Amino acid sequence: MPTVTLNIGLFDTKRLSSLIQSSDSSVSLQTFLEYWTFVYEAIHLQLYHASLAAGEMAFLDEICDLSGLSLWQFGPYFVKNILKPWLDLTQSNYPETTRKIIVKNAPSIVGFAWNLVTPLLSE
Repeated sequence: MPTVTLNIGLFDTKRLSSLIQSSDSSVSLQTFLEYWTFVYEAIHLQLYHASLAAGEMAFLDEICDLSGLSLWQFGPYFVKNILKPWLDLTQSNYPETTRKIIVKNAPSIVGFAWNLVTPLLSE
């Protein structure tokens, strides 16, 4: 199965939020979501080819490396204005892409962060 590793603990959500809020920035929520649409479409193309080669549906296994994750990455602006639309995009358009998610290097903050993110996820 295809695998992707996301180094979530390295995401600079404060900087991303600042860029998206700035009127002087070339980064907007729209361009951010368009970038991730491109990423997911590329993944879907790989999964399509893997499915054809295997003769069965191929799914993505995600490894989420949480090294360095901290509470400051989940500021109110980021969660409400960036994370929610991002999750809405992925869940609405790519709901069955991921077969499993493997979490590694989870710090103690994960329980709190999970409680912030869970209400944003579809069932």
